[in-house]
This record gives sequence, C-alpha cells and structure tokens, in this order.
Amino acid sequence: MSPQVETRVPTREELDRIAGWRQREDARIREERLQLPPWVPSNPAKWRTALTGYVPAVKFENVKSLGSARSTFARYANGMHKRIHPPFAESFLASRYPPFPKTADDGRPLFARLEIVLTAEGHIKQMGVVRTSGLPDFDRGALDAVDRVAPFAAPPADIVSQDGNVYVHWEFHSEETIACSTINTSPFLLITPAALPPSAPSPPSSSSPPAP
Repeated sequence: MSPQVETRVPTREELDRIAGWRQREDARIREERLQLPPWVPSNPAKWRTALTGYVPAVKFENVKSLGSARSTFARYANGMHKRIHPPFAESFLASRYPPFPKTADDGRPLFARLEIVLTAEGHIKQMGVVRTSGLPDFDRGALDAVDRVAPFAAPPADIVSQDGNVYVHWEFHSEETIACSTINTSPFLLITPAALPPSAPSPPSSSSPPAP
C-alpha cells in the first residue's frame, strides 16, 4: 500500500502571512524597477516594415546543413549575446513596471522571434519579426535592443552564406531567466541568394565600434 500523505488546509494566519510577503515582494520589485533608468523606445514608425508584413529571407527550400559551422555559429552567437543581453534583459525588461506577462493568452511562453541578417562586416542588413509576441511594444523592444548594440564583430567566413550575409533567428522572451538566451537561436546557411526586398531599408545602426 502506498503511504498516506496527510493534507492540511492553511490557516487564515498562514494565508495572511503569504499574502503579506507577496505584497512586500511586489513593492520591492516595483521600487527596484523604478530606480532603473527608463527605457526610451524608438519611434514606432522606425519598425513598421519589420513588424507588419515582414517577409523572411530564410525559407525551407534555400537552407543547407550547418555541418562543422554549427560550433562556429555558437561561438559567434555568444559574442552577440554579450552585447544584446544588457539592453534587452537588464534595461528593457528590468525597467518595465508592471512587467510583461510571462505567458500569452493561449498559455504558452510569451516571446518574439526575430530574423537578423548581418553583412560580412557585422552590420545589420535586415531585421524583422517572423513570430510576434502579440504585443507590439514587446516586439519593438527586442528590435531596439539588437539595433542599439550593432554593429557586431565581423563573422567568421564559414558562417557567411553564399550571398555574403549571416542569417539567424533569435527568440526574445518576457521570462527574464530566459530573455535572449542563445539556447533559443537558430542559425542558417543559405544555398541560394535571399530575395531581400529593396523597398525595406536597413535599420540604422548605432555608431558603437564592433566588438573585438
């Protein structure tokens, strides 16, 4: 026979203690977030093309196996992450009050997936949302975070596709323990040149120098 587990209904005093702790914790988080420098979003018009009607360059029929380039991609993504994490997780997410919800309406984790296309010099050539979080402010925050730390280091030759660009899909989560982790990146090597729409201008990059 399985051992019986004794269950007990919490007393009113215990419930009040729990509720009080939660209130104090909420107040502490609020105070911490209000002390951080406010996140200043870019003009919504800047990302209109990236948010609505963005056509991904990566398609099932134009990619090939990464092969030995997978480990090179992983190292390069780690370098990108060191630049992206501070503005996205430590500024955009951390200063938000109330915080973004951790889950979407359907109960799944709330995140946006961006397609980031870099030139062989590490500049952003094209960037857009290929999977929206459902919250335009959140999606714009992810785009802003990447844009503000570009350009990145010049990528190694073996992760550059035939058209001279680097392609990666990157998830940005509202859950701060995941945030912009490289676990949720998907690099690609294209075998045919991507049809980059000429009508979509490249977003302006910051003037900061490439990472070493």
